[in-house]
Amino acid sequence: MFPYYSQKADLLKTWAKAPFLVLLDEGRRVHRLYGAVEEHLKPSPVVYLTDRFGEIVSVYDARSGKNLPSTDEILKMLEFINHQCPECEPPEWPR
Repeated sequence: MFPYYSQKADLLKTWAKAPFLVLLDEGRRVHRLYGAVEEHLKPSPVVYLTDRFGEIVSVYDARSGKNLPSTDEILKMLEFINHQCPECEPPEWPR
């Protein structure tokens, strides 16, 4: 029992330094809720990109056989998504 908790504590320390939010879904509830499971309910990597209002803009699913986007690609896509929202950017011309 102790090695399990030790491994978990090490993972939590590592994840705490991540530049993004990491969630632990031990019961796979969130994976099932968002359709990120393969047959036999095995979790499958899926990347959902949303705008700042929570609207899903893109979905990248490892089950499709394509590679998931890199961190740089995701950041570039998020920047592009933010530029698509005219209310979210400063005006081009001063008033």
